Amino acid sequence: MNILDLQIERVSQDESEKSKQLVSELEELSRSTAKRGIVKKYTNIIDGTDVQISSWRFNEWDYSSKKVKLPIYARGLFTVGDRIVCRGYDKFYNVDELGSVSRKALQETTTGPYTLTVKANGCIVFISGLEDGTLVVCSKHSTGYRDDLTRNHALAAQASLKRQLEKNDIDSTELATTLHQLGITAVAEYCDDSFEEHILEYTQEKAGLYLHGLNYNTRSFKTCSMDVVTRFARAFGFKTIDYFEVPTFEETMKILEKTNESGLHNGEEIEGFVVRCQKDSSDFFFKYKFEEPYLLYRELREVTKQYLNKGLDNVSFKKHKLICMDYLKFVIPLFDADPSLKENYLKDKGIVKLRKLYMENKQKSGSEIIKEEQSMEKLEEELKCAGYGQDTCKYVLVTVATIGCGKTTTSMTLANLFPDLIGVVQSDDIPSPIKNKQVAKCLEVLVEKPIVILDRNNHKLIERQQTFEYFADLNKLIPTSKLKFICLNFLGNMSKTDPELWEITRARVLERGDNHQSIKVERDGAFKAEMIMKGFLGRFQPVEEDKFPDSRFDHIIDLKVDKNSSLENAKVIARRLAEIATDLNLQYPSDEQFLEAYQKALEFKPVVTKNFKTKKEKPQYFGIQVNDIDKLTQIQEIDFFEELQKANRVKKEFHITLIHVGSTKKNPPMKTIYQHYCELIKGMEKVNDHMELPYKADARLVRICWNSRVMCIEAEVKRIYGEEGERLDSLGIGNKYPHITVGTISEKVQSVESNKLLSDLHDFGDENINTLDLNIEFNQLPVFVHY
Repeated sequence: MNILDLQIERVSQDESEKSKQLVSELEELSRSTAKRGIVKKYTNIIDGTDVQISSWRFNEWDYSSKKVKLPIYARGLFTVGDRIVCRGYDKFYNVDELGSVSRKALQETTTGPYTLTVKANGCIVFISGLEDGTLVVCSKHSTGYRDDLTRNHALAAQASLKRQLEKNDIDSTELATTLHQLGITAVAEYCDDSFEEHILEYTQEKAGLYLHGLNYNTRSFKTCSMDVVTRFARAFGFKTIDYFEVPTFEETMKILEKTNESGLHNGEEIEGFVVRCQKDSSDFFFKYKFEEPYLLYRELREVTKQYLNKGLDNVSFKKHKLICMDYLKFVIPLFDADPSLKENYLKDKGIVKLRKLYMENKQKSGSEIIKEEQSMEKLEEELKCAGYGQDTCKYVLVTVATIGCGKTTTSMTLANLFPDLIGVVQSDDIPSPIKNKQVAKCLEVLVEKPIVILDRNNHKLIERQQTFEYFADLNKLIPTSKLKFICLNFLGNMSKTDPELWEITRARVLERGDNHQSIKVERDGAFKAEMIMKGFLGRFQPVEEDKFPDSRFDHIIDLKVDKNSSLENAKVIARRLAEIATDLNLQYPSDEQFLEAYQKALEFKPVVTKNFKTKKEKPQYFGIQVNDIDKLTQIQEIDFFEELQKANRVKKEFHITLIHVGSTKKNPPMKTIYQHYCELIKGMEKVNDHMELPYKADARLVRICWNSRVMCIEAEVKRIYGEEGERLDSLGIGNKYPHITVGTISEKVQSVESNKLLSDLHDFGDENINTLDLNIEFNQLPVFVHY
């Protein structure tokens, strides 16, 4: 094509100098040890050449930070020498995702026309050219051959581009030369279900590279109009993106909100729109993502993978419970009849096909099924209120709290109010080890009463997960559909770090003295009581209703902790139970009845005395707690990590093991190291299973390592030191290659496989092991002992 027809300005000499300055700044930032605003550099070879190309990647959270100013806000940036070769869009956000893209801010700071472009649902690709006519094809942060990727998006897109050009009888050098001479990057979406399925369908003639941008390879963000992009796409055989212009912001929002109601554009389901406009006389983007039917399709995919990985009992539903249950009822026989369907589904193959089969079976579109579900939910509620339906449900109220929140007083108040309906099973009345004994007792209560309160702190995610698992294992009488779980979230109004929470709970515990099954203030002293409380508070993991296992609760009742909260919490729970358990027809008590039941609860005296074990119990292992692992955004890009997340196989807590008691058997050197650590806690009384010690450690996370079974992070323990900063390096470390186990693919694969993986990597350089360098420093990490 004649590039003059495109009316694209060429990159000026001034812009070229700015690019050189940018690369210099990026090089300096890549060597920085700062915690914010740094950039990661990855250098590779452009495919088919010996030319080095560098990718520059910022931390996701720095794009929106007000504390740092990045030298460039491009999401996707590649350089050769001191020249920008590929440049992505400046990072942009969904409407109302940040204050700067709130509707009010957008209305006040942006100008039209507003170009609405359909948001394609694939993986982004950057295409550029070198002076010699070589095409450069990059994914978001990578290009060329890499042996550390299980799926190479850049090479797959490059192969698709080659087929596209050959089909249109276009020499690849023509495209490369055009892009090079203009100094621009072609930005496309690679959508092809044969390579990788997302949510929306791209098969056969719909599959390919959708061109949606032509960006100048400059430091400041400058992009071509959609008219130019469309003409360029047609000239080189790209698929085009639908777009249209709207003059004002008000009209833009009306169109977006109207289209959001159906999720359809020109009769087809789409993910949403990218809106292009001007801000401060420069190009500016924001996006508007539709909720439905995109969210439904994503939930159908997630519940199916949960079922395939962990079985029906471990499926957690979110927004579309009724549809998902009906969908699983349809697809489970298909998986049973053809095992290859399961294998392919877990590899992200056949997802759209199964969904379409279900839709065809229902003879409805996604939007129509959602509307049907809404009417079903309304009808279900109406029938409940009218007293129709099956037998009454059984309700399990699970307390989530820390010591001193008033959970037992609240529970006993409710039991006093509704003695025929509510039973309470306290964990402190169950002999150790508790395991599934408390759940078994709860099921016994449910034979006689419709409601049971499982009175336990349940302060950790693993405890909530185990509660669900124990009910699934032990329950033989109550239909699953009739067993409802309600979370009593006692810390609903405050954080565990709130000083007021500590003041209130500490005062309560000290005031009740020995009137508790396990914490005896008068007998053991206030210090021990406070140590026990701090242990529970430190390990507390708040309720997150959208994440497993808390997503399995049918209802969550947020409560509060203040000086007189137990009585008020009892009233809140009684009111919500009357709304939730309409089949039980609960009558809300009078204030006098509440007060009488509350006073009786305060007079409750425990019969069972339960002691915490002493320090004589042998420590299982010593370790270093690593709490900021979620900040390692690199891990989010790894396919295997996504598999672990979807299968709920990522560890809930992360630590570097220093020595494990299991390694001491018939191993004198390990036994010596173990004894060194045991000396550190000599004289300390054990107050809970997981105790933070008055020691700290500095560590470096070296690299992420994984195969098809296990993922870990290789670490270097740089030093361990005491309260006064004295070094304790002579302690030794039990593992030859210290590490954090991130997760294993199934329960059959034990965490100890991390040791073997790292040994194989160091000894043999195993080609089946993937690695991704980190080199991240952590200082003053807590050292702990676990019994």
